[in-house]
Amino acid sequence: MRFVYKVQRRISGLCIKVLDKEYRVMKSKTGDVMKPEYCQRAIDEAEYIISRNATVRECAAVFGVGKSTVHTDVTKKLKYLDKELFEGVSEVLKVNLSERHLRGGISTKKLYEEKKTRVNQHGQQF
Repeated sequence: MRFVYKVQRRISGLCIKVLDKEYRVMKSKTGDVMKPEYCQRAIDEAEYIISRNATVRECAAVFGVGKSTVHTDVTKKLKYLDKELFEGVSEVLKVNLSERHLRGGISTKKLYEEKKTRVNQHGQQF
């Protein structure tokens, strides 16, 4: 996924322009400016999560990065880039967190149902 971005110097700091929409560029703890690719990745991940109500794990698989990276991008970096997008992602993540125990139960139930229907080498079920 390639996106066109243009870094513009502003009085208040740096901005990144992506498809005619401007985003602030976050500075790291050391004072370095975050690379535009990382800004764009955080925005793309957030849009993916919101559009599909995806989990962090699903998003990480699609973008080819780790779960921790996605979580950091959408909870810490995005806050400085786009407040509205950050709030939307926060709502989806809250829902995912509240449903996490249900998903785990469904997954465990499915696992045991599959084990029940499997037949061992001697033709016996276990």
